[in-house]
Amino acid sequence: MTKKILIVTECFYPEEFKINEVALAWKEKGYEVDILTQNPTYPAGKVFDGYQNSWFYKDEYKGMVLLL
Repeated sequence: MTKKILIVTECFYPEEFKINEVALAWKEKGYEVDILTQNPTYPAGKVFDGYQNSWFYKDEYKGMVLLL
């Protein structure tokens, strides 16, 4: 049975924060990692190209599910 981790964070990929590396480390150790976060806007305050400003958007980052 695979252990699961849910990360709840204000900032995540494509923004550059340490939590990105932590999530990847857990993924490499065999955990199933999902990330609940907001749309990437740091530092400009505008939604990054390729992302939608909506109530719910699902994406993937290196085998991890991003729930925006």
